[in-house]
Amino acid sequence: MVALGAAGRSRRCGPPPALLVDHAGAESNTCVGLARLGLRVVWVSRLGADAAGDRILGALLQAEGVETQFRRDTPAPNRV
Repeated sequence: MVALGAAGRSRRCGPPPALLVDHAGAESNTCVGLARLGLRVVWVSRLGADAAGDRILGALLQAEGVETQFRRDTPAPNRV
């Protein structure tokens, strides 16, 4: 962890106001970037069949115009 502030002073951190859960990955980021440039992009990967997988496909990839028709869902959950 990196803390930026005056040297020699320490303060306790309070609880965060919210927890943002998101996903990232070189392949997904590249697909989204290329789709935003107007290119046809297909994302091929292995993804768990759970709520996290549904969010990655719908809210993140498909919403950005990335084709996900070739995905392979597995009964195993996604890992963090």
